[in-house]
Amino acid sequence: MITQKFEYIILYDWTLEALIGLWIRKRMLIFSNFGFAYNILVSQHKKSQRIDLWLLIRLSF
Repeated sequence: MITQKFEYIILYDWTLEALIGLWIRKRMLIFSNFGFAYNILVSQHKKSQRIDLWLLIRLSF
């Protein structure tokens, strides 16, 4: 039961990340310089295994 719950958390996290990625790509069509910020966030995410959502939201507006 615990492992099943853990799998759901991973799946949810991945889905959330995919949706954020799609949202970023949409924004990048409007803001070309946002692509640079996205690359920074992705490299940070690979190091820390967490996207800084607050930073992501602040950069997008």
